[in-house]
Amino acid sequence: MAADFDDEMDDMLGMEDEGAEERDPYLEINELKQKLSLLQKTKEAQRARYKKEMHMIVNALISKHKELQKENHFLQQQVQQLLGEGSGDEDFITDLKHTLEDQKKEMTVLKKMVQQYESQNQLHRQEQAELEALRELIEEKDQFIQELEGKNQEVLYQLEAKDGIIARISSQVANMEAEVYALNKRMRATGSQQDQAYLDELSRLKNQIAELEEKKNHFENLARQAHELRKQQKLQEQQAAEQAAQQSVEGTVEAAAPAEDEAEYEEAMDMLLQELQENLSTYDQISTQFSKARV
Repeated sequence: MAADFDDEMDDMLGMEDEGAEERDPYLEINELKQKLSLLQKTKEAQRARYKKEMHMIVNALISKHKELQKENHFLQQQVQQLLGEGSGDEDFITDLKHTLEDQKKEMTVLKKMVQQYESQNQLHRQEQAELEALRELIEEKDQFIQELEGKNQEVLYQLEAKDGIIARISSQVANMEAEVYALNKRMRATGSQQDQAYLDELSRLKNQIAELEEKKNHFENLARQAHELRKQQKLQEQQAAEQAAQQSVEGTVEAAAPAEDEAEYEEAMDMLLQELQENLSTYDQISTQFSKARV
């Protein structure tokens, strides 16, 4: 009975180890729920079988006890008759001794059966405790997945905001380059001394544009690094969840939380957003200067 259940659990755990690298937390939750359902069905079957067997053994013990009482009463009557008659029948006494020895052997067998069923009852209690631990693990993993979904959604919003800022910077740079080209063309056509001052101003603005282009590339690299960092963090969280699930099946439930990587990721994302916002102000100032020069 218990061996069949252990074989089923070993098969399920083996399948879990083979596909551990390809599963996600949702699949793991479904598998844990399937295990919980299997354990519950096995528990109910064992409970029914246990009650039936205990009922049979108790009835057998009661019947045997009644038979022993009858035989004991009969033997007492025989002994009293022998004592009352004052005769010693050695053969009859020998038969009585053999009967008593047989009854003792039967009692020994019955005691062993009772011990066996007590052991099965203890195993049943252990399985019940494992069921409770498995339920707690499923609840913890549900909460863990909900927290991950919230964090992922927040990161997506942040990345969308940063991508919008980078696109705005790229558009402004393209517009300013077009204005620089048009202004250079006009300066070469007029050739006045005042235009030379404009050319110097344009040269300075071109240098600023080059610097801003470098910063934009730097910000794009930071965004890519943030994506990679988040991807690594999700992988670590998934591995930690799988490790916690495996340990809980063995009787040990541990929680893994990569707080240091999360803090580094949040710090990098905040720094990126701050730098992008600062340089948007610089782009706006340069656009204003180009507008004045063009007028």
